[in-house]
Amino acid sequence: MGYLTLLEPNEKDLKKGVAIEQVAKTFRLMTTAPLIANIGFGKAKGMDLLRRGDANAIAYGSLYIANPDLVARFESDAPLSKPDPSTFYGAGPKSYTDYPALSAKDRAARHGPHKECPVREHGGREHGADAWCRGRRPAG
Repeated sequence: MGYLTLLEPNEKDLKKGVAIEQVAKTFRLMTTAPLIANIGFGKAKGMDLLRRGDANAIAYGSLYIANPDLVARFESDAPLSKPDPSTFYGAGPKSYTDYPALSAKDRAARHGPHKECPVREHGGREHGADAWCRGRRPAG
């Protein structure tokens, strides 16, 4: 199975005028391959692209690095940590593992208490604010 990953232009590219705007929308009509859009997506922009059918998935890249619990943060509309490129690729003593996850208290305050998981394979155990805890399997 193959897929196509397309990079949306960043602000620098747009300012230079050397980029195709709305890359995913432009190329969606040219292929039936699964399409993954990348660069510059937040929750709202990514969801909008998916709803329009311009992409099959969104690669959040550095946003995921800075928010190891990105799915839970998206689901509970929690604030996001800002990516710090100086921590990427082992450039110093701080790294990917130094970004904080939401505490259980913060998740509960934003999302409410969790009930037992309805997914049979999980044995009904409680396990946090993620796509599994409400019986929805994550896309992909």
